Amino acid sequence: RCVKIFLDNFKLQRPFEMDYRLKRYDGQYRWINDRGVPFYDKNNIFIGFIGSCMDVTDKVEGQLLKEMAQNDALCQTYNRQYSHQLLTEVFNQARNDSLPLGILMMDIDDFKNINDKYGHSAGDLVLTKVAATAKSEMRGFDILGRYGGDEFLIGLVHANSETVLMVAERIRAAIAEAEINISDATPVKVSVSIGVK
Repeated sequence: RCVKIFLDNFKLQRPFEMDYRLKRYDGQYRWINDRGVPFYDKNNIFIGFIGSCMDVTDKVEGQLLKEMAQNDALCQTYNRQYSHQLLTEVFNQARNDSLPLGILMMDIDDFKNINDKYGHSAGDLVLTKVAATAKSEMRGFDILGRYGGDEFLIGLVHANSETVLMVAERIRAAIAEAEINISDATPVKVSVSIGVK
């Protein structure tokens, strides 16, 4: 990947930037930020790149830790604490600017039965699919957080009551239509209940 980025940009004589890991002399892997810009001689003839490589391990690992602290790894949503923080900020902004804000509380119907009948790995698959389906029906700046086991909190920014109801119904219908294959021979359909505020 790195060689391709370098060669493609070298051929086109354009700047590049990439991050990659290198194994250091002591066996430890370090994250490197590599940048290059084309360099020309006094006759404006391309003669190569001037570049720099910086060890950015602390920055990259810090960002990874931050993401781990804010996200629910299973569902690829925000976790309860971070979604609550974001919603508090959005709520305060909406109140100060007199803007509409919608909150949805969604949970999966009879989720315990799925875990009991098919096992927890099937339950995890259902959670993942429900979250992904809900996210696909939301706008990019809306907030989706996993509130608890099978409960999700959704913040619809700058959405009036009509929009909130429309999005809630769209999410509910999309999840009801989705078929979740928990094994080769076992498709499962699920439904959700959504409270609207």
